[in-house]
Amino acid sequence: MKTSVKPSAWALMGFVLALTPLLPAAQAAAGNGETATEEKRAYPVVAVRPIARSIQPVVYGYGTVASDPQGRRSITAATMVEIEQVLVAPGQAVRRGQPLFRVAAEPAAYLAYQQAVSARRVAKSELERLKKLLDDRLATVGQVETAEKAVEDAEAAVAGARRQLAAAPSEAVDSPIDGVVSDVTVAVGDRPAPGTSIATIVPSGISRVIVGIEPSARMNVRVGDRATVTAVQQPGSVRPARVAVVGAALDKETRLVPVTLLLEPPGSGDLIGGLSVEAQIATRAQAAFVVPRSALVKDDDDTVVFEVVEGKAHRVPVALVREEGARVAVTGALSKERAVVTVGAYELEDGAQVVEQKP
Repeated sequence: MKTSVKPSAWALMGFVLALTPLLPAAQAAAGNGETATEEKRAYPVVAVRPIARSIQPVVYGYGTVASDPQGRRSITAATMVEIEQVLVAPGQAVRRGQPLFRVAAEPAAYLAYQQAVSARRVAKSELERLKKLLDDRLATVGQVETAEKAVEDAEAAVAGARRQLAAAPSEAVDSPIDGVVSDVTVAVGDRPAPGTSIATIVPSGISRVIVGIEPSARMNVRVGDRATVTAVQQPGSVRPARVAVVGAALDKETRLVPVTLLLEPPGSGDLIGGLSVEAQIATRAQAAFVVPRSALVKDDDDTVVFEVVEGKAHRVPVALVREEGARVAVTGALSKERAVVTVGAYELEDGAQVVEQKP
């Protein structure tokens, strides 16, 4: 026979009352454990204050040496001519007045020139005759003025025929400027159509350079900004320049923003057309903070630094504007009164507890 013993209600109540004083102590112990755990999560860091400074960010551009398009000269023939001799080659330096071609004039154009010369001779003779008659009161002033107009018209006809390379059966075509032959588009025996370019001369003194910059840097570059141009194949060749034109659209080939730089003073020096160059453009001054490079942290797509604010890490996005060896210049919502973490920054998150250590 089994006997079951059931606890009375009074016994259970006494057991609960006995445990009640122990609960606050257990909660306190648990609280102390959490505090200790939080204290263990405080990260030791080294931090320094940033240096506020006004700087001029540098924008880099790359391109080639180009002649001034405003100085290019296209050599054309106003009438039909036949190329008898080609006296120059592409890339050749030429002086003003140096023969480039010899051409044979079109027979009809040569005839028109001879007729213009003959008409000018007759007009001059008639003018001289009327002037003598006017002295003897045998001609009127109006007749003399009409003769003078005839001479002027004859001179213009001769000049026009000469510009059409019809002054002689065979004539030289000279360079109008000092420069370099950019291209020659005809050969001996060709009969180019009137108005067709047969050669192009570019100025020998290089006056401008066109470089491409990143689209993100376009808003920082202004007309008048100072720059230096260095030939990539000739590192010792450095020329001062200034920004003349900032492109408003991307170049179709490079996908960069074209920027035109004027060399100062103008002149090629040791720069030649087609030479690859690097340009450094000093943009407008702006307020920035100089911090050690180790303070920068790549956070997803952003670059950030961590300030120490009342023992906690405060995440601040920044933009890199210039590198200075072990230090960098950045812009962002920083304060020169708050230190930034330089050692231990990669372990931090926004709001993490930190303990500053001596460097």
